Amino acid sequence: MKWSSLVFPGLEQIPDEEEKKEEKDPYEDSDDPAIVKKREKERKLREKQLKKEEKLREKQLKEEEKQKKN
Repeated sequence: MKWSSLVFPGLEQIPDEEEKKEEKDPYEDSDDPAIVKKREKERKLREKQLKKEEKLREKQLKEEEKQKKN
């Protein structure tokens, strides 16, 4: 039991990062084609998002370097 549940009874518990990692998708190891396809789609979306974030960070770094030079 967490101290927050004692101090704030009735407060909705927000899982910690560690608790989130421990929770596993029950279909993670499934061989069902529909689930495999869904996982692939989610993976591609995550990769696409990571690439966008990386490009944005690179762009921000370049702009910061330009501002430092000026």
